[in-house]
Amino acid sequence: MKRTLRNWVAWMCVAIIGLLPGVVGAESKVTLEDLQKQMNEMRQNYEQQIGVLQAQINDLSQGKQPVIPKESVADNQESRQFLGTIRDEFANRIGGRATLGGYADIEFIDKRGEESFFDQHRFVPFIEAHVTDQIKIAAEIEFEHGGTNNNQSDGDIKVEFAAIDYELWEAFNLRAGILLSPIGHFNLIHDSPINDLTARPLVSRRVIPTTLSEAGAGFYGTVYPTEDSKVDYEFYLVNGFEGFKDFDPATGDADSNISQTGGLRGARGSQSDDINDNKAFVGRIALSPFLGAEIGGSAHIGDYDADGDNTLAIYAIDWTFQKGPFELIGEYAVVNIEREGRVKLFNDSRTKESDRIPGRLDGAYVQLNYHWMSDWLKEACPVIFKPESVFTLVGRYDVIDLGNSKSGVGDRERWTIGGNFRPTEDTVFKLEYQVNDGDRSRDEDNAFLASIATYF
Repeated sequence: MKRTLRNWVAWMCVAIIGLLPGVVGAESKVTLEDLQKQMNEMRQNYEQQIGVLQAQINDLSQGKQPVIPKESVADNQESRQFLGTIRDEFANRIGGRATLGGYADIEFIDKRGEESFFDQHRFVPFIEAHVTDQIKIAAEIEFEHGGTNNNQSDGDIKVEFAAIDYELWEAFNLRAGILLSPIGHFNLIHDSPINDLTARPLVSRRVIPTTLSEAGAGFYGTVYPTEDSKVDYEFYLVNGFEGFKDFDPATGDADSNISQTGGLRGARGSQSDDINDNKAFVGRIALSPFLGAEIGGSAHIGDYDADGDNTLAIYAIDWTFQKGPFELIGEYAVVNIEREGRVKLFNDSRTKESDRIPGRLDGAYVQLNYHWMSDWLKEACPVIFKPESVFTLVGRYDVIDLGNSKSGVGDRERWTIGGNFRPTEDTVFKLEYQVNDGDRSRDEDNAFLASIATYF
């Protein structure tokens, strides 16, 4: 079958090539001016090539190493891939296709009533490779708290992102693998060096459990409605959340990963299987009407229980506005959770409301940044203050509600004031102070935090 298909395609190509001269002759007439123009272009190309060869001859005559144009290098690499050994081809792929980078951070945390400590929180290498001009693979491997083999074995190692992209057009591309779910904006830009505060927003930890990575596939792209505006979108089918399974009718017990103290953080799904046969949808559309403004809307909808009878839906809106040195960013997310069938039996068997799966979670944060730098600092100490260096003052308000409990379980507020210094765009030194209020069964009192984060 494959051989027949190849033969059919080959004959079609021969037929098309054979028809091309007739088609061209029927639709266009070659004039004397056209031929003269083509001849002049060919003469210029040959003269340029002769000039390059003459320069290489001069270098060799003077005992210098001739400069080989990039085109010649590329042709040589392609020949090595084609004709060289397997080792040569592999070495060329590593050197010519793959790039390695990443980011790291180190934090200092001083919580009221507890011992202060340093935490080498994250070390995240990036690996990216262009297999062809259209096919790309990218991955992140996250080492948290020193990895699993640290002194106390309380670290973690995981693949945070590993996706294959098939880039077709700017407006439409395919993606599959372990994906950063586009639910809200912070989940997509959670890298420590990007953000101006050490601690992540409460809504991005308990309501949208950042970092939320899910196995799936879909498409993404960018379109430009007007000259000054653009629309970015991502749409995927993924395994979804694992929130409820292994229900025992005799005792009413079950493996429940959704709570009024932890939110959705423990319900993140597996990368290798699905709790049910129903795939979840996740997608985001972001409109930038002009430079310095973006408004995004996103949703994550799918069944979270083993029976596939109950839907968990997250809806989020995010915004970014920049005007001069000021930047206003924020995000609001709400989760609606169905609780029928076995989930209802489980909830009815719980004596405490805080032990039940809540029907609704929501939260938000609003953050104001002010960027500044004085010219006299750059002049006074150019070793520290580079042309791209900048200070940022930061204020943020967080609020979350993780349930319906009248006792206030899961209700939390946080005020944060802080600042940071970026000697370069990729490196940041942060200081901040938190004031926490509300339910503290899983949240600490006021705290001082400091950190250093950098890309590499």
